[in-house]
Amino acid sequence: MVLDELANDSEWYVREAVAKNPNIPSIALEKLAQDSNKNVREVVAANPNISGTLLDKLANDSEWKVRMYVARNSNTSSMILHKLAQDSDENVREAVAANPNISGTLLDKLANDSNGYVRKAVAQNPNIPSIASDKLANDSYYWVRRAVAANPNISGTLLDKLANDSEQCVREEVAQNPNTPSIVLEKLVNDSKGCVCMAAAKNPNIPSIALDKLADDSRDYVRIYVALNPNTLGSTLDKLANDSEWDVREEVAQNPNTLGSTLDKLVNDSKQWVRCAVAQNPNTLGSTLEKLAQDSNKNVREVVAANPNISGTLLDKLANDSEWKVRMYVARNSNTSSMILHKLAQDSDENVREAVAANPNISGTLLDKLANDSSGYVRNAVARNPNISGTVLEKLADDRDENVRNAVAQNPNISGTVLEKLASDRDENVREKAIKNPNLPISILEKLSKDRKRVRRLVANRRPYK
Repeated sequence: MVLDELANDSEWYVREAVAKNPNIPSIALEKLAQDSNKNVREVVAANPNISGTLLDKLANDSEWKVRMYVARNSNTSSMILHKLAQDSDENVREAVAANPNISGTLLDKLANDSNGYVRKAVAQNPNIPSIASDKLANDSYYWVRRAVAANPNISGTLLDKLANDSEQCVREEVAQNPNTPSIVLEKLVNDSKGCVCMAAAKNPNIPSIALDKLADDSRDYVRIYVALNPNTLGSTLDKLANDSEWDVREEVAQNPNTLGSTLDKLVNDSKQWVRCAVAQNPNTLGSTLEKLAQDSNKNVREVVAANPNISGTLLDKLANDSEWKVRMYVARNSNTSSMILHKLAQDSDENVREAVAANPNISGTLLDKLANDSSGYVRNAVARNPNISGTVLEKLADDRDENVRNAVAQNPNISGTVLEKLASDRDENVREKAIKNPNLPISILEKLSKDRKRVRRLVANRRPYK
């Protein structure tokens, strides 16, 4: 009823908003299809709930933009699309060519259109038939041929033909196409243009023999993508580990196919970022991690401390590192033993103790101890830990730091009694979090809902934990 009334509003932008509404009644939509303002009719033509009858009517609209939106609409029938394919305006015909429901016959017809943008839209359509794609592969405009080369549904035979195109951007699209046959990719690695070779090196279907050849390419940006490719053999990566460019060596160190022996070779690399990448690789040998744990660069030792495959012995050693960040990463590591966590709980740096408090494997006893820490950041981490006991949560609910109490109010394991107390906290944010917590008893919610307007809104928007 309201939308029907607003469809008669004197302001065109109000009527436009009505036409956009997905719940607009069909009667109102029919009325707006005759609106004197073209902007309103355009929105009607784009409405996904518009009827075929109304689309047929708007296909005859005097404004080309209205007809273009009809041509774009996924509900437009094949009959209407055929009519609009003969439209005098190229934008309308281009929209027809891009419609996902267009027939192969009509695409074949539009492949002969005098306008290049219309032909490009045909070339980009995933439903393009072979007759149309074959024709457009010979188009006089290189950007039409490029669109054909980028289409994921064209044949390998046609991609092979376009691999010989005079324009490098066309050959580049062929090299990037996921359907390009491996034999064509092998041909493209000999291309004189670096961008084509680089695109081939990125292709997930490129054979390992072609990648090995590109590993000897003189252009470093090509070799980088060889080192990045998940299909690159370990032997090729071993060769690239000796590359003169450090960013190539870094990608080798990050590749999941790099052999442990190759990674061990990179342990003495002059660039810290290469050594950091070695420390992160899941294939890095324990003996290699031991070497990197003694690295002179703190960033490398930090990455070693964070490695999920690091041994307990090495974690114990790094727990005594002179750099607090290294010790912090030890404290965060899920493999860190209870004994090491107890030692780090006494660390002089609050960031380390905070990491200990956040570790999911920390004992209840240690959490109890850290709940008395002098640092609010540490107590905050204790309050957020899902393993915290109800007794400690109740204690932290009286913490002098509002951020700690805020964390307590958000803990899913908090009792209704403690939440009731926090719902009356002196800090507004704490009260808000307590009210939003689904563990707050209904009886308290009912009481709070009678209070201030802001509280009522918070109660209304409360969501349960998932």
